[in-house]
Amino acid sequence: ALQEAQWPVRFSLVIQPAQPFLAAVIAHAYHRRPTRDRRSADSTIWILCPSVHSQELFYESLLNWQPDALFLPEAELAAVENVLPDPEIAAERLALLTEIERGTGPRIIVATRASLDQPAPKRGTLQSAVTQL
Repeated sequence: ALQEAQWPVRFSLVIQPAQPFLAAVIAHAYHRRPTRDRRSADSTIWILCPSVHSQELFYESLLNWQPDALFLPEAELAAVENVLPDPEIAAERLALLTEIERGTGPRIIVATRASLDQPAPKRGTLQSAVTQL
């Protein structure tokens, strides 16, 4: 089904530990296809996980076969007033959003539904705010 580009391709009965390997195989096959046969110009593959814990496990395993995979962390929302969110998480999130905006080529991004639902800067805002040191 992958060779004939019959999308969507469904894989049932794949045990959880094998899912990152299967995702890497699918991404490799998809990114090797000619650009005209792909659905979008940037060829980004988004993998959605049900929780942060499953996202972390999936991502760590995926790195074995796809070392350039990217991780979109959920923004840490302040649960208590006057407490700032973790700056490392905010920096990771902004770095990934900047890379997406630059359109550096095909990639795989592991995320959660919640991380996609969270607000992000408008397109073009990050590039205009970058300062070279």
